[in-house]
Amino acid sequence: MTARNHSLKAREVYRDALKSRESLVRVVVLLHPDVVRDVDRWGIARGGKTRTDAIRGLLQEGLETKKAPGSRQANPDASHAE
Repeated sequence: MTARNHSLKAREVYRDALKSRESLVRVVVLLHPDVVRDVDRWGIARGGKTRTDAIRGLLQEGLETKKAPGSRQANPDASHAE
């Protein structure tokens, strides 16, 4: 699969996931071990029980920050471009 085909397939999967908001969607992400340790530390400091809880919490905080009045997104996600 070429990079372009992979990108188009990823966008299709993302659009389908947005349509099915009622179900959970598995997302697989590869992270450097240092990042994983930071995620674990962040989650433990906040009383999280699992790494998944920590990742969800980080994502939620990031999304809430983006929505906050006066907040600016430093690096817009190009995946939303059509």
